[in-house]
Amino acid sequence: MDLWLDAMDFSRIHTLQLNYTDGRYILTEQVAQKLPNRVTSLSSLAVHHFIAESFILALPNNTLNHFRVPPTLSLNDLDQIAKLAPGLRNLKVDLSRQLNGSKETLDWSWEKLRLLAEKLPQLTDLTVYFGLGSECHRPSARQGGWSENGCVGLDRYAKPLLTETVAADMARFLSQHKAGQRLKSV
Repeated sequence: MDLWLDAMDFSRIHTLQLNYTDGRYILTEQVAQKLPNRVTSLSSLAVHHFIAESFILALPNNTLNHFRVPPTLSLNDLDQIAKLAPGLRNLKVDLSRQLNGSKETLDWSWEKLRLLAEKLPQLTDLTVYFGLGSECHRPSARQGGWSENGCVGLDRYAKPLLTETVAADMARFLSQHKAGQRLKSV
């Protein structure tokens, strides 16, 4: 690993995506410690599991402008991202529905949306992904793949439904709570 790190010129890398390779995550502690000070031009980072905190902490301050994060981050994880990369201009994030207080229903991640709007002042482009399929419509290893058992009509879709009205409400909510730069794209 040291030979590879010493032999390569990482200073011109501006976009980096860290994935699983052959069932292993390539961001090892060794890479997380030694690579950040070599990627001096890095402005865009995509990770598929949020184990990159030490890597992000080691990057020069305010270098990240674009960040693609893994699915279903907690409110605390998103808060850490806002602290680690306050200069983000572009963010793609998967948000899951969450339990609605003491009720047994799901609702949108309003707290997470508020955090993104308030704590990322440079953010101008936000892409939010939501799972659309219901539990009964997801593949099941036990059933050998996709199953349509009892999953017809609107039951195929996750509740609450993501409708045009809900999407407009979310965009309005983000605009109302946005600190700093105005969102150009949601």
